[in-house]
Amino acid sequence: MLQPMAIAAIGGLLMENFMSLFPMPCLYLMANREHGELHTS
Repeated sequence: MLQPMAIAAIGGLLMENFMSLFPMPCLYLMANREHGELHTS
């Protein structure tokens, strides 16, 4: 009974980590490229 819930919870955590590590920085860089130069310090 708890196995499907555990699989969903672990899958959600893995998906969240993947989304925050790979696509989000790429989307951020693409959005900044449209509005001007990228400011790096």
